[in-house]
Amino acid sequence: MKRPAAIAFALMMVFGIVLAACAPAAAPAPIKAVETKIVEVPTEAVKEVPTKVVVTKDAVVSVTPTSTPALPGKSQGTPTSPAAAADKAVFPFVNSPLVAQLISEVNQNEVYSLTGYLSGELPLAINGQTYSFQTRNTYSEDILPVTQYVHDFLQARGVSAGYRDWSGEDEYGEPVSGRSVIGVITGTVRPTEIVLAVAHLDNMPEEGRAPGADDNASGSVGAMLAAARLAGHQFDRTVRFLFTTDEENEGISASTYVQAVQEANENIVAVYNLDMIGWDGNHDGVLGLETRYVTSTGYASDLAIAHVFTQVVSAYGLSALHPAVDAINDDAVDSAVFWDNGFAGITVIEDFGAEENPNYHTENDNLASLNMPFFTSFVKASVGTLAHLAIPIE
Repeated sequence: MKRPAAIAFALMMVFGIVLAACAPAAAPAPIKAVETKIVEVPTEAVKEVPTKVVVTKDAVVSVTPTSTPALPGKSQGTPTSPAAAADKAVFPFVNSPLVAQLISEVNQNEVYSLTGYLSGELPLAINGQTYSFQTRNTYSEDILPVTQYVHDFLQARGVSAGYRDWSGEDEYGEPVSGRSVIGVITGTVRPTEIVLAVAHLDNMPEEGRAPGADDNASGSVGAMLAAARLAGHQFDRTVRFLFTTDEENEGISASTYVQAVQEANENIVAVYNLDMIGWDGNHDGVLGLETRYVTSTGYASDLAIAHVFTQVVSAYGLSALHPAVDAINDDAVDSAVFWDNGFAGITVIEDFGAEENPNYHTENDNLASLNMPFFTSFVKASVGTLAHLAIPIE
């Protein structure tokens, strides 16, 4: 997640809307792939704003070596099509034995281990070389093997995996480039309807040791485990996983992806962005489901996606979680560029506004600081939500 200034601006905008009685809101060289040998991961081993409602009860991808299917927007600047598609999207909810099974398969040991690999606190082997990542910063040497690890993790679990190269300019006008990771589980009934899970792999601080366990190894692990659990099962819709690599900087990884999706005229019916899901310092279980402003045209579609999350929490006994809808149009997360271009979606996040992680963007954002039971429950809820958004086939 980006710097707090953007959050403060978003909150100021919300308070302005409330005071107006809810009136309408006026680098490195290109990265090359390398061969790797994946390490087998052990299988056992939000924000408080006035609109909060607490609920208690590939596109255009360059692939290796497994091909990622081309997807079905419009050109950038014409978001009418995705908005209309989102409005028509239906997210039925019926308790599912399959989803209950997938949720039960998520265990705390695996969540811990995967987070340790990404934060560099646990070593892993890639292509015969042992890595303990010092950072996942966009322009670091470690970001290449990090993306390789995530790619191979997906592929080893039966998810079609590939890379998507991105390039652009930084804030100083200098050319920058990198690659994202994409995974795809193709739907069997409505494969052109896409549920997109997003998580950013990159982290802060820019220099020195940067474990980034919460921001955002936690969200990345949530997406990785969702892919691993959903793989091998059938769903009406296609589920795609996008792991971006410059959310903390210019956001080019996500913005160029959205442009490609629109140019390919793809039908993304739901965006589910996982960003910081491991911190709960006061153990109250509160988390945020961020949407656009209540006055935004797409708010109802975002809310429909958020409602699936709250239903999962209620239906599958995840009572330790207390989700709250936050209509703050957060511009500091990857979902912002999707919202700006008319796509329905939410960002799921810990209670960042009321209880900001004190280790945010520091070298102390490590495994020991996380609330593992909360984190694990959050991953379980994410697995269930993505499964229901895609509509499971029993």
